[in-house]
Amino acid sequence: MIKKEIIKENRKELSPWVTLLERTIKGNTNDEVYHSFEQFDYVSIVAVNDNKELLLVEQYRPAVNSITLELPGGLVEPGETPISCIRKELIEETGYESMGELFSLGNYYPDTGRLANRFYGFYSSNLTKLSEWRPEPDVKPILVPLEILSDYLNIKYACINFKTSYFKPNLLT
Repeated sequence: MIKKEIIKENRKELSPWVTLLERTIKGNTNDEVYHSFEQFDYVSIVAVNDNKELLLVEQYRPAVNSITLELPGGLVEPGETPISCIRKELIEETGYESMGELFSLGNYYPDTGRLANRFYGFYSSNLTKLSEWRPEPDVKPILVPLEILSDYLNIKYACINFKTSYFKPNLLT
């Protein structure tokens, strides 16, 4: 595989969070134009409290015109590190604070054909519920016991095909 030469590049800022990137790539016979989006990196966390409940958030997402169930997370803003961002997002969205080390689950490009950002995943089970927390508007924290997670998702969110058997042995111990 040979890396191709970019012969032209244009950027159009669509919002403070998204930039449309147009790249013209030199081809063997014809030049080809490709489009992608640049946006901030983002983070998510698999957070399990002492009661063996997975912390999730429910919110309306205009991109899919649906109320979604998600892991807590958000965009890494300029000057922020992924780890400081996920600590902040966990508190803002759930009212829980990770009191110990956050374990990295790695990072990757979530959609190399369309997005130019990275996704960082974390895990924590050393959580403390904050007493003076105020929920974010339109973000509802949901606590789901791990032993019923698969059934919960299949009943309440029938469109999700979520396999939890991989996580159960490690998360329940």
